[in-house]
Amino acid sequence: MLLLSIALLPLGLISISQTQNLSKEVKERAELSLLALTQRSASDERQTIERAFGSAQAIGQSIRSKRDDPAACSTYMHDYLTQSPGYSFVGFLPPDGMMVCSSTKRPYNFSNDDNFDMRMQTPVPFVDANLTAPLSQTSVLIIGWPVYERSIFQGYISISIPHEQIIHNDEAIDAREPIDLITINDQGKILTSELGLQDASLRLPADRQIATLLRNRSFAFSGQDRSGEDRIFAVVPIVPDTVYALATWNDEAAVAMRWGINMPAATFPLLMWLVTLSVAFFAINRLVIRHVRRLGRQMRRFALDRHLRTNPEKRTMVRELQDMEDDFLHMAEALIEDEARLEKTVQEKNILLKEVHHRVKNNLQLISSIMNLQMRRTQDPRTHAAMGRLQDRILSLATVHRNLYQTENLNNINAGELIRQIFNQLVSGTLQSGQKVDQSLSLEDITMVPEQAIPLTLAVSEMVTNAIKYLGTPPDAVPYIRVIFETTDDDMARLEVYNSTAPTSEDNSLETGLGSQLIKAFARQLGGTLHTSHEGQSYIVRIDFSVIKTAHEVADY
Repeated sequence: MLLLSIALLPLGLISISQTQNLSKEVKERAELSLLALTQRSASDERQTIERAFGSAQAIGQSIRSKRDDPAACSTYMHDYLTQSPGYSFVGFLPPDGMMVCSSTKRPYNFSNDDNFDMRMQTPVPFVDANLTAPLSQTSVLIIGWPVYERSIFQGYISISIPHEQIIHNDEAIDAREPIDLITINDQGKILTSELGLQDASLRLPADRQIATLLRNRSFAFSGQDRSGEDRIFAVVPIVPDTVYALATWNDEAAVAMRWGINMPAATFPLLMWLVTLSVAFFAINRLVIRHVRRLGRQMRRFALDRHLRTNPEKRTMVRELQDMEDDFLHMAEALIEDEARLEKTVQEKNILLKEVHHRVKNNLQLISSIMNLQMRRTQDPRTHAAMGRLQDRILSLATVHRNLYQTENLNNINAGELIRQIFNQLVSGTLQSGQKVDQSLSLEDITMVPEQAIPLTLAVSEMVTNAIKYLGTPPDAVPYIRVIFETTDDDMARLEVYNSTAPTSEDNSLETGLGSQLIKAFARQLGGTLHTSHEGQSYIVRIDFSVIKTAHEVADY
């Protein structure tokens, strides 16, 4: 597929380059067509404004001698208006804003009008609109032409043209006229609109500010108007730096108005490339890919359930893939046979280990029975107690080996259940018949390896025996023994043994004695820390250690 793509690349690049050039040319021609149509549509507005500028310039030259005589100046303005039926007002506006020379022959103060100060500070020709002209008494287009005398600004000649007098060209241009033609002055104010000034702002572009359209150059763009309709807009200056025309066209205009890339020509190289790659892919998929995928699925199924399935399409495969499948089947069969032998070896090993633990447990119980016979013959209480304590330790080891014999997984032992059995064994064999003791166990099921479970159970045996030995009765309370075995962190465990003490009872601190030395030794074997403390009427022995969950593999050299 990569080689085919490289081979087709030159043809595709040539086609795309030609398509882009064609699209660019079509776009430029369509834009020029839109701009030309906009210029022709705005020809009436341009002629009206230019004619008014010419009239204002002529009036400015004619009234130089009459400006100081308001009556004569007003008479001249009135006569000029009578001879120019297209205008509704003509007047001279001095810098102070008090107009005394006008076609109405009555003074009027314009100094409070909008943009008056700006117009006087920067005297240039301007075009403005007033929907409620005070002197014309109608909606008018205002033309202003500055008057100078010896390079000194004297004021403006103002001419008002009623909006209904502005003539539009109603002749269809190639049957394609804009929806609306709006003129805008250099301040961004709407001057005229073919559809009326009332809703003209809704026909402006929605995503552009008016100020960005006044660039003193012609251009076209597409977008939505402020009412949400898709339109094509064309902007042309009809009076440079003063008045601009904005034409709004329907987005479904004729061919001359369509602009953009020619999709069939542009997509031909892509379609040619896709079809070629599709044919190549179909051939490769038919010959190779589908067989490789099927072989991969067969491997995954074998990894899950160790089951081999026959291939009904093996004859349609190429020779290399047939050899690959045959090699896989031979490897899978050999792997199944090796796993069967390993499983048999592991099963025999587990049976042997369980038998070892069973015999060790029996031997420990035999030793305990012999000690029990010997304890019955001794008369010395101290010897009897020492042998009884030794018997408890042997029975604790026997309990561990019994659990190892009964468990399914020899590498993981439930330490919580093991502690429960040892505790029940010690309490039932040590407490006197009828003695009331509150026994409380809070044990979590924590698994650990036998190497750590054995010193843990021996530590529990010594700690519980020590707690029973020094068990005291608190005032107005029942003696109690509490054993807590819990996790404190991800890999940390805590073993705590509480026993009640009496105010005058003997101290059972782990400072001397064989039991205390054994507890310290077992704590070191666990890799933990030993803490003892008195809290109220309780004596507490606590061991914090890290749990080993995986047994270390022993290398067979």
